[in-house]
Amino acid sequence: MHEALDLPEIRTLIGHFALRSSLPALCLVSRSFNESFTPLLYETMAIHTFASPPLDALQKNALHIRDLSCTLPFCSVPLNVAYPRLQRLELRGMSGPRIKFDQSAKISNQERLVRLIRSSCAHLKLITISGLWPSRKNLIWDAIAQCPQLEKLEVMNIKIEHEELGDPNAFWRACANASWLRLDSVMFMIDLNIPTVAMTSAAHRGEKKEHNETKGFFPKVRHLGLRIGDDLDTIKQLELMQQCSNMRSLDWAPPSRTFTSRACLEMIQSSGSDLLWPKLDTLYMSGKDIHDHDVATMLKSINCVIKLAAGYSGFSSGAFRALRPHFTTLKVLDLQNCLETDATMTQEILTKCPHLTLFYGRVIWMNDLIGDTPEGEIVKEHTENRLKPWVCPNLKSFEIGSVLVEGGLSLSTEELLRRKEVLLRRLQWLTCLQEYDRMCLQSHFTPQRQV
Repeated sequence: MHEALDLPEIRTLIGHFALRSSLPALCLVSRSFNESFTPLLYETMAIHTFASPPLDALQKNALHIRDLSCTLPFCSVPLNVAYPRLQRLELRGMSGPRIKFDQSAKISNQERLVRLIRSSCAHLKLITISGLWPSRKNLIWDAIAQCPQLEKLEVMNIKIEHEELGDPNAFWRACANASWLRLDSVMFMIDLNIPTVAMTSAAHRGEKKEHNETKGFFPKVRHLGLRIGDDLDTIKQLELMQQCSNMRSLDWAPPSRTFTSRACLEMIQSSGSDLLWPKLDTLYMSGKDIHDHDVATMLKSINCVIKLAAGYSGFSSGAFRALRPHFTTLKVLDLQNCLETDATMTQEILTKCPHLTLFYGRVIWMNDLIGDTPEGEIVKEHTENRLKPWVCPNLKSFEIGSVLVEGGLSLSTEELLRRKEVLLRRLQWLTCLQEYDRMCLQSHFTPQRQV
């Protein structure tokens, strides 16, 4: 047994299964254990309190740290160290009426932060910045823009203010360097123009052109998340999205005080093309402030929809008509808690979307669930659409908020139980099914009069 523990591969397996809280104790077992488990102990560092590891310990083990998360300005010690293999950096600022710091200390910390990003830029793939102080962030954006391996950039709870106008496009260049970009609660305190290739060329005449005019200012961005709200109006947000010509997925919460559909239609007309985003196939527009015509307009501007999440939105007949042309390509559909959807829509989706793998709906009739099985010939009055069998054998995840039982007001308990048994046999036909809402199938049966 002792000889087996001396094998590095055995200790590696132990490290993968051991709890993180057990790693310090394992490091103290022996010198060989220390060599094996110290890299795992320091691989991920999360420092969010005044208790920061000693500076010498961080410097000694900086080579092992690949994931660093800390809260500034309390945890400023990690900023004094270079991390040559750092891949993920998360920095969260802390401020408030009772938390006051000297301005020179803030500037000093930001300078050290810039040095940290530049010294680690060779391997950085993911950067999350939230709630940093407003002073001198342009230096941070410039450092992020120079990270060659950057894949994902998340910017949250940040103010873009007047004093950052030394280089108005520094923030946008940092955004353009990531293939996965998320802007959440970014407050623009200035009247900011969305950059274009033409603007960049005019500002840097004589320099090598970095962006092709046919690709927009953000050609690298493939996945865009915009949860800015009303701090940037609809036209500006659409202009930003228009510059992401290679965008494949969009998570968007439009401003609540503007008319998204009208603005989008005007943008499409001015572009001279029927499609603003030819490669876009994944759309997330969830939220109570999103209306039916908002979703419908966006669906009409997309060539091919593979994934759509519109939960808690006003998704209704208009958006459903716009979704119909995409039934043959649709794989993921989330209409959870869309109060305007009905059982007819649910049945049409299940009978006309052959590639569907995940579906979350609000309501369906019981006879639509069991209608195409021999045991399910209970009600003769079916519409043409409800007679058709399901065509989604690859369905893996299936959830319905409520199953309506036709004629349930007059059905006996034995009949209801028989229908549930038929339903469970029907689900066996979905051989790929891995997850479904068992509570829905067991208790959410709502008696209804026959329509």
